[in-house]
Amino acid sequence: MAFVKRGFILVIITIVLLEVGLRIFGFGVFELPEFSMTSAPNRHLSPDKELGIRMNPGIYEVTINKKLKYTATHLKNGQRTCGNLENRSKEQTTVAFYGCSFTYGTGVNDSEVYPFLLQADFPNLNIENRAVPGYGQAQILVNLEQELTSSQKPEVIILNYLSFHNERNTLNSSYRQKLRMGYEITKRADIGIARFKCSYPYGWFEENELKFDHISIHEISSTFPLIEYSVSMNALQNTWDEQTVDAAEDEKVTLAMIDRIYEICKNNGVELVISTMMNDEITRRLIKHCEDKSIYTIDIYIDLSQKGFTNAPLDQHPSSKAHKMFAEKLGSYLNKLE
Repeated sequence: MAFVKRGFILVIITIVLLEVGLRIFGFGVFELPEFSMTSAPNRHLSPDKELGIRMNPGIYEVTINKKLKYTATHLKNGQRTCGNLENRSKEQTTVAFYGCSFTYGTGVNDSEVYPFLLQADFPNLNIENRAVPGYGQAQILVNLEQELTSSQKPEVIILNYLSFHNERNTLNSSYRQKLRMGYEITKRADIGIARFKCSYPYGWFEENELKFDHISIHEISSTFPLIEYSVSMNALQNTWDEQTVDAAEDEKVTLAMIDRIYEICKNNGVELVISTMMNDEITRRLIKHCEDKSIYTIDIYIDLSQKGFTNAPLDQHPSSKAHKMFAEKLGSYLNKLE
């Protein structure tokens, strides 16, 4: 009995020393970053049971970090406006832009987003902005086949790719940590958000075959206990998140998703174009992969570290200046469609 008691005391002392030591070396407990995004009316974005997130119809004034304000108009069909509803014609070629917040236009007004700018420059085309903040290729695949068999399918899809989509497509542990933070930040500003059913799609390989499933935000939010109070538990959580990431597998899954998107587009007579916004090794490998598969790509990269190309310091998304340059780079391709 005395041996058990001494062992228990030794464990307690070890835990206390570990906590103190980690704090001395600058480690901390889990804390949410100082970030806020609100809208008037409330919930311009809402949880979705299949896609993780969806856009609610309406006209919203969105505020990021209490200072950056922009107007976002969401249509009933789940798209952001390109300002062309009155002039649409079934005879015109429809070009649909898919992507994440960079294409959706987080941080800038409707009229400053590059699909909107392209619609103004190319009035003989029907431009649609089907991008949604937080999306990767997994969400696009979930609904794509159904969308392309409808009577309103586009003739061209321009799918924007950034290398950080890879972790979204597999929901690896690093990205789950980001989702946990985003969910907790949202709950802080929206009391009723926890009642929504929300799950995210993701892919993985099993016996060289791409598989799909969904995982709920509540399972994603599951962590080691007491990370808000214990430095050692938070350090253990961070180590687990970092060590369980397989970047090569994430990339493999993403390439397979793009291949499947291309196959679906081809089977439905839709031209697929991949636009890329980054200049890193992952992106270059994706471009090479697309070349080998005869998938058309357009490089619209600009250096966002240059002053004025993001909404920094309030937000790191591309600014209206950057969106103008994206539109210019895409203009040469759209010229061929008119």
